[in-house]
Amino acid sequence: MFIELTKSQFMDIFHNSDRKDSFSYDALSALYDHLNENEDYEFDLAEICGNYSEMTIKEFADYYGIDCEQAVTDYINRHGSWYKLLKESIVYESF
Repeated sequence: MFIELTKSQFMDIFHNSDRKDSFSYDALSALYDHLNENEDYEFDLAEICGNYSEMTIKEFADYYGIDCEQAVTDYINRHGSWYKLLKESIVYESF
């Protein structure tokens, strides 16, 4: 059975799960838009949490030993991952 999820339903599933703290509201919105581009995508909460991450720019820079925001996006681009800069963080496809 295939059920198309609205953005609100997508976010509700996360907020009502044990992974509710994995992503901010803005990150979930960006993820929904990104995943919704692929019409054949089948929702899998565990897969999303395993394949995507959210960190502040500072956390990302510290984790990967990078100096500034531009270097962060350059780093992600070099590794071929999808990302979205948000107000206070970055959500990206893990690599």
